[in-house]
Amino acid sequence: MNVGTNRGDAHAFKLDTLLKLVDVKGADGKTTLLHFVVQEIIRTEGARHSDTTTDQTPAATLSDDAKCRRLGLQVVSSLSSDLANVKKA
Repeated sequence: MNVGTNRGDAHAFKLDTLLKLVDVKGADGKTTLLHFVVQEIIRTEGARHSDTTTDQTPAATLSDDAKCRRLGLQVVSSLSSDLANVKKA
């Protein structure tokens, strides 16, 4: 993780680091690291889902895109509740 920097090539991170995801901003000053993580989860879940589908018609692609977004949001939702549980602990 973070290879090529002074403190890079980390093999793990502390759980309290997850609480900083909202505080770390991108160059635009709006996008947080949490936004990026959510986008990556949705993208990878969608890619994994599209690898398992065989029907690639345009109508099916739109339907699959909606399904991928729902799947990604379900994953993010469960991560959100897990993070809330970590905050309580």
